[in-house]
Amino acid sequence: MAVCGAASGAGAAPDAAPVFGPPAPAAPADPPAQSPVQRDWQLTLPAEGARYQDVFEAAAEDNPLQAFHPNYFVLASDHGETKFQFLVSIDYRLIDTRWPAQALRDAGRLFGLDAGAVPDHLGPLEWPVLSFAYDGLYDFHFFSPVSTPVVSRLQNPGVFVKLARRGAQYGDGIGPLGFGWFHESDGQTITTPAAYNELYGQVGQDAKDSIARGWDYWYLSQKFSFHQGGDAEPEGVSQATQAHNLWSVMPVLRIYTGSQGFVNPVRQDTWWLPQNPEPRIDDYDGIRALFSWKRVFPDTGFFRWRLVQATAEFRTGYDGGLRGNLMRNWSRRFTLTNTFGYLPVYLYYDNGYGPYISDYTTFSQGWGVGIRLW
Repeated sequence: MAVCGAASGAGAAPDAAPVFGPPAPAAPADPPAQSPVQRDWQLTLPAEGARYQDVFEAAAEDNPLQAFHPNYFVLASDHGETKFQFLVSIDYRLIDTRWPAQALRDAGRLFGLDAGAVPDHLGPLEWPVLSFAYDGLYDFHFFSPVSTPVVSRLQNPGVFVKLARRGAQYGDGIGPLGFGWFHESDGQTITTPAAYNELYGQVGQDAKDSIARGWDYWYLSQKFSFHQGGDAEPEGVSQATQAHNLWSVMPVLRIYTGSQGFVNPVRQDTWWLPQNPEPRIDDYDGIRALFSWKRVFPDTGFFRWRLVQATAEFRTGYDGGLRGNLMRNWSRRFTLTNTFGYLPVYLYYDNGYGPYISDYTTFSQGWGVGIRLW
């Protein structure tokens, strides 16, 4: 009793620990201070199911480079010959949707204007995105005895603007509108009958692969897509937890300018095989439509179908009137991408005119099987 009285007496500290029972837990120690470098290198988990990353990986994910069309490397066969073929296709974002508004705010500050007066969007639209696009198609004759086994089939650079709806989600109906200017050529040099006849005497029909082609066109596209699947995936998951289907259609219009490089004459006539009237590229191309179906599967281990995509593209010309070729010269291209495990198998089948611009007036069939790179 004396002990208890002493403990509860006037001399006891008000926050003293009790005499009986276990001692009170000590307050947690403050974490050691970190330098800015240590904080930057610390690995973090940004969301449930996502992978660890550091600041360098996080910065790399905001990559302005993406694919304009599927990149592939295939074994191809057409026009009676078999070779390897690869397509390099890029879409590089030059001006992001965030940049115009920020640039206007910065300029306004120089003149003492209210930066808050610049909107983050243009009414129902996001600020436009300016991109540079390029398609390069090459044949690779691996067993060719000549020292230049690579043949340029297509050189197709251009710049275009993309306009998207504010708050648009992937697969919710109306996609971005694209508008721009493109140049299309084959990168070849034969432009005269004399040079063609000389080369024909050496390589025969393959001389047509060296005929120079080139023209410019204005580009307009509009994508429509519909997402069919279950509930929305949890935020931050890196693999699908249920099957999803995405259906899309994208009409494309090419309006040929009748020139190349704005000032140079277009190279489209068949001077080595005179025809009356002379064919033009807009007899065979200019109106396109791409239909696509994608299906994503849940993650079930290594041996799985992670993604299947099938596309069908149709193209024809629009030059009507007395020429009578309005939507008459149809061409078709079908592709299939099947990602089995970690191997993205890519197949295509062509049926129509071309498919190369060097002989866009020739009807042919061709196929390719290989790997989709991107």
